[in-house]
Amino acid sequence: MRAGFYHRLRRHPRWAIGIATGVSVCLLVLTKLAIDWPVFPAKVPQEVQQAAQGKPDLVGSAYVYDFWGNFIDSEHLWRVKVNAEIVTAIAKECSARELASADEVPGAFWHQSPYWWQPSRNRPGRYFMSAKFEADGRGQDGPHYLLVYDELDSVLYVWFKNNF
Repeated sequence: MRAGFYHRLRRHPRWAIGIATGVSVCLLVLTKLAIDWPVFPAKVPQEVQQAAQGKPDLVGSAYVYDFWGNFIDSEHLWRVKVNAEIVTAIAKECSARELASADEVPGAFWHQSPYWWQPSRNRPGRYFMSAKFEADGRGQDGPHYLLVYDELDSVLYVWFKNNF
């Protein structure tokens, strides 16, 4: 009689360890792609660096999430600690105009997948959007930005779409 699968695993624990390791690695990769856990600080985006040129002390840590399927077109979420002094310069660097209130920010902005993405529409803030930014679709070619600055935490949240 042939030995069953589980009997072989018990007899050869290396197989069990190999399978468990493979499954663990796959789960970790899927978790990293889906919710960006664990998160690691990233390089400060170029637009923020340009706006803070000569004043690096106005910029703190940055976190960047790359959407699945980035190929020719790409989407990214940024969370950057910045001083209020350079928010207008960042918006200008992104060719974004200021919005009157959080009500003008598309709903999809508030509910993105990385766990560290927690902008609040109920806190004091400033809101900016490039002219051709489309939350529900691809939009025109070129870079497009949606920015929300949380004035209490000094955190800038940016949804960046770069269409080729």
